[in-house]
Amino acid sequence: MQETIETIMSKVNRKKAQSLCKKILKKCSFKSKNDLANLSDLATWLYIYEYYDEAIAVCDLLWNLEFTGNYSI
Repeated sequence: MQETIETIMSKVNRKKAQSLCKKILKKCSFKSKNDLANLSDLATWLYIYEYYDEAIAVCDLLWNLEFTGNYSI
């Protein structure tokens, strides 16, 4: 995951995307609502900025994540 986010940081020179990447690199847990929101926001902003491949790469980070039944995250 770290490699993917670092690659996005090097390719995308947008303030919002850079900020979200830094937050994700600093701390990211797939069991944290805020961290998952940061990943979702990053994918959304990348799509808005027309970085479609990078947005898909962020979504792919969550591809194999198993749902634990916790609807609050």
